[in-house]
Amino acid sequence: MVRGYMDVLSSVLRLHQVKGSILSAGRYVAPWGVRIEQPDVAGFHVILEGAAVLRVEGAPPVYLHQGDVVVIPNGATHIVADDIDTVAVPLSTAPTLSAPSSSSSSSSSSSSLGHQTHMLCGAFRFAQGTPPALLSVLPGVIVLRGPEIARDDLLRSTLRALSAELENAGVAPGSAVLVDHLTDILFIGILRRYLAEHGDECVGWLRALRDEGLGRAMAAMHERPEAEWTVPELARVAGMSRATFARRFDELVGTTPAAFLQGLRVDVARRLLTHTDKSVAEVAAAVGYASEFSFSRTFKKHSGLAPSFFRERAQEATAILA
Repeated sequence: MVRGYMDVLSSVLRLHQVKGSILSAGRYVAPWGVRIEQPDVAGFHVILEGAAVLRVEGAPPVYLHQGDVVVIPNGATHIVADDIDTVAVPLSTAPTLSAPSSSSSSSSSSSSLGHQTHMLCGAFRFAQGTPPALLSVLPGVIVLRGPEIARDDLLRSTLRALSAELENAGVAPGSAVLVDHLTDILFIGILRRYLAEHGDECVGWLRALRDEGLGRAMAAMHERPEAEWTVPELARVAGMSRATFARRFDELVGTTPAAFLQGLRVDVARRLLTHTDKSVAEVAAAVGYASEFSFSRTFKKHSGLAPSFFRERAQEATAILA
């Protein structure tokens, strides 16, 4: 994996500031089924005990077993259930059992109430409200199997700590905050493991990062988005001729270098508008625009809002979440 690959991924994660949250950690008794509808949120589920089946419209069912983790990056509505034909209800209304207090009570409960599944459901949200371009080039469903996770030190230890903290929720001091941070780490661990194991299956700009030359050029744009990058200069960074660079960039990324840079600058501007007190003119200059008018026009084209209105919405959202 080239250095540019990790540099760009780190930059994307810093820009969008993923915030994980746990929606539920329940034990479900067959027959059971939950439906999750959260657009613009990457949903995830961890099968702590038992088994389940995931159903996403337009995709084949995915059968999950103890230790498996599944992520739905694009926020598609999906159902997790004990069986492919089970009718599902919204997650918030699904009945769950309390965790058994001992192995003997677990055995008794299991035999008297039928098949149980202990499942952790959560979501990865992004500070700017909309998922980063990273998620658009990931598959609709990412599945990491238990044995694969067991070989990954970060994922294994994070899930173990997360499970322990959830057991102590409301009891151990600082447990809620720690759960949030562990969930953030879980997202990075899942993403890193997926890219390490399935990087060859990636598409779009994520696939382009695996090209050493394009990876260097994209890393350079992320490092200095305000610079006056030209195709000849980026081709030099990539170690390619101008024509070869432009062709390969278009083939693998699916857009021109100029369009990619423009989108990157808007992403950086969103973060500055949300998390700093810089004026719109200062933000424009920070992302490489000499004209505030030109910046505002480009920003509105990408975001649907003028920079000042975007800042107001972002501040309102931050106040609600605080």
